Amino acid sequence: MYYAGWSSEPLHGRILSATSSDGLNWTKDAKPSVVFGGRWDQVKCSEPCIMRLPDGCYRMFYEANDEHGVWRILSATTPA
Repeated sequence: MYYAGWSSEPLHGRILSATSSDGLNWTKDAKPSVVFGGRWDQVKCSEPCIMRLPDGCYRMFYEANDEHGVWRILSATTPA
């Protein structure tokens, strides 16, 4: 499962993940899946949406904003 995780001071969003074998008991992964700090996601990244590509890789679309407060839809792809 991928989900948005937020800190309050300062307000920053990250995309986190957790795994479960039964859908009831979850273990959070140790590191975030997507961390803010890039050119287009300088401040926040959240709201992940995952799709499987024809080659078997996965693409995650997510919302992000930069230091000027401009929001964008970004994406990241798993390696082949």
